[in-house]
Amino acid sequence: MIETVGMIAAIGLPFFNIPLIIKIQKRRSSKDISLSWTFGVLSCLFLMLPSGLASADPVFKVFSVVNVLFFTGVAVQVMRFRKGDEPPAPPPSPQSSEDSRRPSMPQGIVPVSRTGEGPTTPPPGARG
Repeated sequence: MIETVGMIAAIGLPFFNIPLIIKIQKRRSSKDISLSWTFGVLSCLFLMLPSGLASADPVFKVFSVVNVLFFTGVAVQVMRFRKGDEPPAPPPSPQSSEDSRRPSMPQGIVPVSRTGEGPTTPPPGARG
């Protein structure tokens, strides 16, 4: 019974890498995932693999193989969607940032320009 539960866990645990693989795919970025963590874990898994394969314990053997397979998938996604040193996005233009701070006017109210003069022609539907 204990070996059966262990075998199920050994097969199931690596499947929890799938949500991380999907998350990286959807965002198309792995910038928030540490390369040292990714390759540190992957290195340890590969270093443990020979011991797992040589072991008489089927749980350790299955866990080693399945975990290497799925975590290799994580490492592939991390490298595939790793963005290099991209230049930062240009700052917004002064006009667009000013427009975003300006509250919207209720319909029918005509805004006054900064010079104090109103528009030369009223907008359609405005009452005079």
